[in-house]
Amino acid sequence: MEAASLARPLVVREIPEYSPWLKHGEHCLKAQSNVQFITYLRELAEDPRWYQQLAQGAADLAQAYSVAQIGQRLRKLYEQILAGQPIDEDESPAVHGGSRTR
Repeated sequence: MEAASLARPLVVREIPEYSPWLKHGEHCLKAQSNVQFITYLRELAEDPRWYQQLAQGAADLAQAYSVAQIGQRLRKLYEQILAGQPIDEDESPAVHGGSRTR
């Protein structure tokens, strides 16, 4: 998230832990091999528009999961609990995109 908060394009390993909240081509590029990492890095270096698009997606992601945003979602959750309202698990403020590890 540090790179995302600095509006840097993310190139990450394709692993299940990233699937719920990192979207390939929107927030990052997900590489399945070292060769693919190199390919993605070259593409980003050669295409400023692609670099900027992914950089903006990463920055948007970092903003959505900032401490302030998580705090607001937690506050809303606590208020719903105290008011006896049903909780929408898709809106829960989990660190990784609102999904829970099962």
